[in-house]
Amino acid sequence: MKAKKLINDEELTVELLTKKSGAAAIFCDFALNIIEFAEVIKMVGPMEEELRELAIKLEKANEDARKSQEMVDALNAKLKVLIDQYNEVNATKEAALAEAKVFEDKANLAERLINALKAEYDRWKESIIVQQNRLNVASGDVMLSAAFISYIGPFSKTHRINIMTNFLKFSSDNKIPISENFNPIGVFAEPAEISSWNNN
Repeated sequence: MKAKKLINDEELTVELLTKKSGAAAIFCDFALNIIEFAEVIKMVGPMEEELRELAIKLEKANEDARKSQEMVDALNAKLKVLIDQYNEVNATKEAALAEAKVFEDKANLAERLINALKAEYDRWKESIIVQQNRLNVASGDVMLSAAFISYIGPFSKTHRINIMTNFLKFSSDNKIPISENFNPIGVFAEPAEISSWNNN
């Protein structure tokens, strides 16, 4: 407080003291400067302390940020490994699915082929049975048809029917195999050809 009073004293100035004593003026100037310096130190001291504390906090914050960044970098590295593993597993899965689709398509084609071959097998089996049955009665059908053409061609329809009835009885009595609905004309001519005869 006393120092502030001295600073604010209008009679205590370097200019006034210079007129009275040069040495007193220099001493006064020095004292006034020391007092002002002290006031500045009082103001700056807490600021410097606060600045030191802020610097410490900043350093700690920077250290925490560095550690956090290291943790983030480590986590990013782990994440990259996991992503790479996931991509590899996913690629393997996609390849397996594609291969499974190929095998499924092949299996479907194979099943369709087997079904088609089975149908063809059944058709051929039935055809073999039909041909075997026709082969079993071929000799009897040809014999009766040849007899019909050779012997009853010149006779009337009534007489031909009578003779054919006797032929059929002869075949049955002698166990000569013939077709169930035997038609002598059908042995030597196709149905279309017979139809054209009937139309003419």
